[in-house]
Amino acid sequence: MTNATDRQQTADNRTTADNHTTADNHTTADNHTTADNHTTADNHTTGRRAFLAAGGAVALTALAGCLGRTVQFGLDADTVTESTGRSIPAGTVRDVRVSNSVGRVEIHGVETETVDVKLVKRSRDGQRGLDAISASVDLSADGLLAVSTALADRDWTGRSMPTVDVTITVPSGSEAPTVSAVETMLGDIDLRGTRGDARLASELGAIRASGVQGFLTLRTEAGDVEVNDVVGIDEASTDLGRLKLDLLGVRGNVDIGTNLGEIVLGVADDLDLDLDAAGSAVDSDLQLFDRRSGVGRLSGRLNAGGRRLRVVSDLGSVSLRAIRRA
Repeated sequence: MTNATDRQQTADNRTTADNHTTADNHTTADNHTTADNHTTADNHTTGRRAFLAAGGAVALTALAGCLGRTVQFGLDADTVTESTGRSIPAGTVRDVRVSNSVGRVEIHGVETETVDVKLVKRSRDGQRGLDAISASVDLSADGLLAVSTALADRDWTGRSMPTVDVTITVPSGSEAPTVSAVETMLGDIDLRGTRGDARLASELGAIRASGVQGFLTLRTEAGDVEVNDVVGIDEASTDLGRLKLDLLGVRGNVDIGTNLGEIVLGVADDLDLDLDAAGSAVDSDLQLFDRRSGVGRLSGRLNAGGRRLRVVSDLGSVSLRAIRRA
């Protein structure tokens, strides 16, 4: 288990596969941050940028076990950021799971031979805010990579609440580790080019998924959900938000719904489904047998029927479109 409180100091800020982390503490005059584990202080006015360019920033570097940690403070900056990272040989990782407290999560499949994890904390409350977020990157003996963060319980206001963004890259392809679960309390989720069935959940945030080789369950209480080019969907729901989905495969009954928002659903025209749709208005170009329709209702059988597809918007329209496959 790695967390940001155990500190070691080294000369170079790069994380190697044998779990050694180094730190490189460079601050440029125009206060830009390099792509490898560097941290900048965000600023929002031209005068402030000029001031920082002239005066620079104070950089503090520390290490936390296998995580490289770099902090930079602009002398008059609103936001302080802290970056940590870890690189792990892909062959040692079987599955990836992420639980984030406050902040977005992005997991992308790319051409690489490692699993790379980057955490970026942001605070408008200085070091106090950064220290309020704990983080761990834990690789178990059986290959489960668990990334988790937690925010200390304090009286945070919206502006002062610190956040932490999680970015992970994994190898693409059939031999890549699976990504099976991603959750965040407050933040968006973006899953692209990964492998494996996955459950994606956010209490407040949008969910996007594309190019996933697996079946997805997607749930958010407030936020849009957008899915395309995935093997299939088991469930997709939001209490407040828009659903824009392509349904290319099913393996059971599928429920898609929102309390407030429109639904735009593409359905592969070769699936065998029993459709039941309801909304403030429902339109469809699906070729349905035993078609029954009324005000805000549509039901019928697609091809041979079988699996139930239920699509409901309590306060919003439903649009169903056929996706024709050769």
